Amino acid sequence: MRIFIIFAISLIIFNFALLDLMPVKNVFAIKLMKNIKIGLSLGLSNTTGTIPSISLNTRNYIKYINKKSKWRHEFRFNYTYIEAYSALSYLRLILQEYSKYKLNNWLYFFGKERYDRNISTGFEYVINENIGAGVKYKISDNSKLFLEFGPGLRQEKIIEGQYYGSFSSIFDAEYRYKINKNLQFKEDLTAYLANTGGNTYSSFSEFSTKIEKSLYLVLEYEINYQTIVPYGFKAFNTISSANIKIKF
Repeated sequence: MRIFIIFAISLIIFNFALLDLMPVKNVFAIKLMKNIKIGLSLGLSNTTGTIPSISLNTRNYIKYINKKSKWRHEFRFNYTYIEAYSALSYLRLILQEYSKYKLNNWLYFFGKERYDRNISTGFEYVINENIGAGVKYKISDNSKLFLEFGPGLRQEKIIEGQYYGSFSSIFDAEYRYKINKNLQFKEDLTAYLANTGGNTYSSFSEFSTKIEKSLYLVLEYEINYQTIVPYGFKAFNTISSANIKIKF
């Protein structure tokens, strides 16, 4: 629960800081607000695999991005609710922290901590903590490729079952393509390899189109596969979503 506590405290601090900074007219406050990006979304999800269902979901983020700085940081909060499994109160909860420090235009270091609570996988929670290096390739003016690799640790607990701790590695490949000024595509392939508990692989595809100003329609499709799953759970699960997103 450490990442959840960190996220909640940071969100509270951020909200109070935002209220304090709004009436301030100095240059520092203006620059700080320009460097903070917020995305809030709400929509419907359809899941297949262990628990087929149509449910509500929200996907949100807070980012600090300073184009003149070598450092950036972000928090992500994803929540998918399904009433039929109210004992755990939700189908999926993801909390993620990600920091990146750029050495130059193509090489950077990163740190990532991700908390997953997904009852369709059979695990009460899975925590992955990784550090590593990434490279950025500019394929064209409208397309970019990011490749990341890093070692780390994984903690996981089976629902009403055993706890496991293991060493792990992350391999991540993300492709972004700006089709035009209003339409963007993203594909993210991620592999978590661990010495116990099996490996997990995921594919995340996203189309984002601007409706007007800061309002977007976002279509997402995610595939998750586990090499080892508890008895009664399926190794292959998918989730597709249609969300309305507001960006600040």
